[in-house]
Amino acid sequence: MASRAVVAADLPVPGIIDGMIEFEGREGIVFERVDGPTLRDHILANAADALPCAKAMADLHVRIHGVDASGLRPLKALLSWSAANARDLPQEHKEQVTVLIKKLPGGGALCQGVFCPRNLIMVGDEMVVIDWAALRRPLVSCSIS
Repeated sequence: MASRAVVAADLPVPGIIDGMIEFEGREGIVFERVDGPTLRDHILANAADALPCAKAMADLHVRIHGVDASGLRPLKALLSWSAANARDLPQEHKEQVTVLIKKLPGGGALCQGVFCPRNLIMVGDEMVVIDWAALRRPLVSCSIS
């Protein structure tokens, strides 16, 4: 399970309480609760913290991309699938996007998907990364170039 790979990588993420479960016909994972404001809300309430938080966020992003995730589903495969199955995207645009995706570099670095201040929870002075399923998969791998 990809979520276990993130926990095993010793990243600041919620721990897994229970593996895959089914609830009301949908699959999910039960994670430990993380209490605190999002980084976005923290910065809005503490403007003087914006620069140090931005640096800490960048350092954390580099740390995430430093994790070898070559055993996980490649980001390019997920992007190609998403483009091909986008309901509102005209076929011509799907083809153009697919060509561009094929030109992207490959690699095995871990990618959270939507690494933004709303997906970071402040627990004291530390950031905890949430929402690893933003791209319809718990985790994907990609390269950084």
